[in-house]
Amino acid sequence: MKKSAVLLAIFLSSFTFAQVKFEAEVAKKRMGINERLRVDFIMNKEEDQFAAPDFEDFIIVDGPNQNIHTSWVRGKKTYTKTITYYLAPRKKGTLKIEEASADIDDATYTTKPILIKVGEKDRFTGKEKDSITSIINSNIYVVTEVSKNEVALGDSLTITYKLYVSPEFGVSNYKEMEIPQFEGFNSESIKEDRAVIQKKMVNDKEFRFIVFREMRLIPKQKGQIEIDSFEISVSAEMPTPRRDIFGSKVMQKEVRSFQTDNIIINVL
Repeated sequence: MKKSAVLLAIFLSSFTFAQVKFEAEVAKKRMGINERLRVDFIMNKEEDQFAAPDFEDFIIVDGPNQNIHTSWVRGKKTYTKTITYYLAPRKKGTLKIEEASADIDDATYTTKPILIKVGEKDRFTGKEKDSITSIINSNIYVVTEVSKNEVALGDSLTITYKLYVSPEFGVSNYKEMEIPQFEGFNSESIKEDRAVIQKKMVNDKEFRFIVFREMRLIPKQKGQIEIDSFEISVSAEMPTPRRDIFGSKVMQKEVRSFQTDNIIINVL
């Protein structure tokens, strides 16, 4: 009887072990250096502890975001938890996403490492991708404003960076990626309350905008000085044709990078 009980316990333990699923999935394994990569860590049981990779070859531009889905089918409960990151590659070449780990049911599970091949900038040649990019760029964009394009040596000017969003779209987060060095200037950050959302009419359409950075610049030399572009990564929320049970539009998340134009200042 004892032998049967032991065998039954071993069988149940093995069955429970086999039922646990913990995997890493990526949206693509080839990408351009300017693209963003979505990585999902998926498990079918609640974890006691989750440890993400250090993403040494990447910059985390958004995440971790968690999504939990629970349903009952014919009296059986299904559970899925997804932890999502959006990453930007630090360099070109073959990059590795190391294993993640999760403690589930008193055991530690790990995902398999994933290799990502990163090449030159993606020019968005695909029709579907080009269409989505065009729609997003029409509804979300960044601008640079300067108080004056011509300034005397020793005088100061203000440069302001703004993020514009149309009413139909949303932005859940943004991250500054490449900040100009302002070579040829003494620079000072002007403190702003970034939570202030303002409105402005653009081509007969009301946009919301925030000031995400403002600088005071004092030139150190005469002549034409070029200020490099500012790049930010934006977690955009784009409306889809689908609606939820309350009739509201279902939003699709897209992480995209935006760059301002270079600015030339004439110093007298």
